[in-house]
Amino acid sequence: MRQLWLYRLMLAQLGYPAAQAAIVPLRSPDPTPLEADLSFLTTDELSFEQSSHEAMRRLVDRMLAPKEHIRKTDDLDVCQWCSYKGICAR
Repeated sequence: MRQLWLYRLMLAQLGYPAAQAAIVPLRSPDPTPLEADLSFLTTDELSFEQSSHEAMRRLVDRMLAPKEHIRKTDDLDVCQWCSYKGICAR
């Protein structure tokens, strides 16, 4: 979802605010575009770009906060694809 969000944000910054970002899985037997509902980002008072910049600021602030500890995911299914699973002993 973050990938599609960033695609849509980049398109909006290039002047395509109505563009809907999607991923087309070319290796799939059914290459139906995978879309993400990003309507939760927009509110009455903020545009998609403004909401996205605010959400990005909060995300980066949280990543750089010295009191915020790095923790392992609770969803162990994602660990099977992680390149660093050997480091964290998952």
